[in-house]
Amino acid sequence: MKVSADGEIYTFDPNRFGNKELMEIEKATGMTAVKWEQGLNGGSMIAATALIWTLRKRLGQRSADGSGPLTFDEVEFDAVTLDLMVEDEAEGKDSPPEGSSDTTPADPSSTPTTTTSSLSSTDGDSDPGNATG
Repeated sequence: MKVSADGEIYTFDPNRFGNKELMEIEKATGMTAVKWEQGLNGGSMIAATALIWTLRKRLGQRSADGSGPLTFDEVEFDAVTLDLMVEDEAEGKDSPPEGSSDTTPADPSSTPTTTTSSLSSTDGDSDPGNATG
């Protein structure tokens, strides 16, 4: 999946979330992994901010004063530039080739879209804290 915000494009693998990242998201948003996924699919800006926060931290972005990791409250982006797209959609756009930088200018005319990730359980397990499928 490709995620773009403010002209930056990030590669997002919904299957590549460790427990510590999901715990940080849960602490910052109050959402379990399943609720967070539902929030992403439902257009929640809190859920989207948590995603951008996680992706920026993965790239090593630091807090504004440089004293530590980027904090959730520091994450800002122009909401109309947010675009979540599955790989097929992303390949139809001018996406970077595999192995290139994960950040390139986004299409400014794009509108926010969401897609389903695989964070939720598909085996009928009713435990909303179960982040694996």
